[in-house]
Amino acid sequence: MSTDPPASPPLEILADIEQAIWEDLACAVQEPRHLWRTPCLLTSHQQAPEGRVVVLRHADTALRTLAFYTDARSPKVGQIRGQPHGMLVFWNPVRSWQLRVRCALSVATTGSAVEQAWEQLRNSRTAGDYLGERAPGEKLACLPLTSESVPLPTASPAPHHLAIISAQVQSLDWLELARTGHRRAAFSSEGAAWLQC
Repeated sequence: MSTDPPASPPLEILADIEQAIWEDLACAVQEPRHLWRTPCLLTSHQQAPEGRVVVLRHADTALRTLAFYTDARSPKVGQIRGQPHGMLVFWNPVRSWQLRVRCALSVATTGSAVEQAWEQLRNSRTAGDYLGERAPGEKLACLPLTSESVPLPTASPAPHHLAIISAQVQSLDWLELARTGHRRAAFSSEGAAWLQC
């Protein structure tokens, strides 16, 4: 069930559309069921596209930044460091809005921001995502699960592998689908423009 607002008259002014986009992004950080909570992040690896769903954790309208968490050992960390650009794709079927966000990407695996984020996560049910002994995507031997193969808890807390992916937004490509005609607009530091209306 979506927490998005009910259908309303189409926005006609570019500045209002851009404001609504950033308001939805901010809401998606706070509302787990928001339809923009889990966009697809696209990066490049060896001249081929790589895509995965991520969870939006932070949106700063003034700085035009978005942020996501990942395991520091994830292959995408190396991919982003090798080619620090990407695109985020959001879809909201209630509004019939698609948003493509072109961005510059960076990854932090240490530092105060990472430790502050971990302090907020360490007692949550998602903390285990960043405490695994094996790296994401690591190949496993297909062995039957027995009581002997279940790892025993350790006395000391395991080190976390939380990392923060920051996306500096370079441009927004907004598309609204409608039976009366699709509308499309672009927003960047250079201004806003209708591409289809």
